[in-house]
Amino acid sequence: MAKSYIQWFLFLALSPTAFAGDSALNGAVQPGSVQTGSVQAGSVERGSVETVRLQLVGMEWRSDQYDWQAARTATEGPLAAIARAESEPHFIRGRALEALTLLPGLLAREVFQELIVQDQSPVLKRRAMDSFCTLPAEIRSADGFLLSLLPLLEGSDRHLSVRVARCLAAMDAPSTTITRSLKRYLATAEPWEIQSAGLQRDSK
Repeated sequence: MAKSYIQWFLFLALSPTAFAGDSALNGAVQPGSVQTGSVQAGSVERGSVETVRLQLVGMEWRSDQYDWQAARTATEGPLAAIARAESEPHFIRGRALEALTLLPGLLAREVFQELIVQDQSPVLKRRAMDSFCTLPAEIRSADGFLLSLLPLLEGSDRHLSVRVARCLAAMDAPSTTITRSLKRYLATAEPWEIQSAGLQRDSK
């Protein structure tokens, strides 16, 4: 009998799961352990807005750490929804915009244009403008939206005006209307604006 008690005591002392209960036996994550889930480095979790949103958090987040193109059909829509959601923190919406720049197309253009024109946050409008200007030229100029940007050159948000000017000036063959608007902008812009836009007074 004494030998049996000693054996039982040794089992309890040495077994790592003896006191763990059902959670350990059922595979639950224990404190201090590392769980290897379905989201691996370099991949994008496929699914709903909630699961795609998980790809946008983290202190050292970078848009190029995930292969967005590989999961485009599952992530493009959720990214657009997150970028448009006013209830989301600005940094999350901004990251969604940045991820969408890696998925250039009609939906990305639609989201960027919508935020430039309608969003109430100056910061998001500027980020959307930056994102819009990364689109291929044929997508940027496909629907005449560039002309609707011209009033922003004279708007109250001068930082947005700088971005608009920079984007329009980078066009290979701007229309006469755009060229004239840029010249008017350059004639009245502050020196810091012209420098930030990478332009000169006598540029197009």
